[in-house]
Amino acid sequence: HAKRKALDVTYEMIGAGGGGGSGTANRPSPSCVTTEGIAGYTGTASYIKQGTTTLKTAAGGTGGVGRCNTWVVGRDYFGTDGEASYYGAGGAKGLENQHGSNAPSASYGAGGGGAGGDDYDAFDEPGYPGAGGDAGTRVTGTLVVNHGTTLSLITGNKGAGGNSTYDGGAGAGGYVKLTYTAYSGGVTSTNAANNTTTTHTVSW
Repeated sequence: HAKRKALDVTYEMIGAGGGGGSGTANRPSPSCVTTEGIAGYTGTASYIKQGTTTLKTAAGGTGGVGRCNTWVVGRDYFGTDGEASYYGAGGAKGLENQHGSNAPSASYGAGGGGAGGDDYDAFDEPGYPGAGGDAGTRVTGTLVVNHGTTLSLITGNKGAGGNSTYDGGAGAGGYVKLTYTAYSGGVTSTNAANNTTTTHTVSW
């Protein structure tokens, strides 16, 4: 039998995680800010491309809301953890008067931790904490790719944390992985991670 000119290439990919929102030492106006810089920054998307043609896209996660009183419960001025991704935990929340933590680099696509706010006492008005960033979107499937085709794996750049008295943590970068079985029976796997571009030529 003649060889197929194409191979079934499975892929998994995730966009970069959003950054955590910032916290503040005093009661801000306005509060619950969604503008990037006070809120965390949105992570950028990951792509699989053939030349200039985009074959697949995985969106990045949205940054967490900054300096927001929504999360103040019983004078608890902690931020919230970044959203976990398929690959691991997000960044840890900041406690009172603490920055949020970055998502671990191997937790591809996870969100950064939201910063804490200033605690309330009788002589000091409270600050407001930030929310953790959202995880990127994970996408999986199969592409039918001709022998000799070169694909580009472009991974998203992590969203930075919001900046205020207490900064949110950064999200984790994106990830793309391709796997296929050649006619020789050997399995080929290639991947890219954390704001990089890798090219791979699909071959029998």
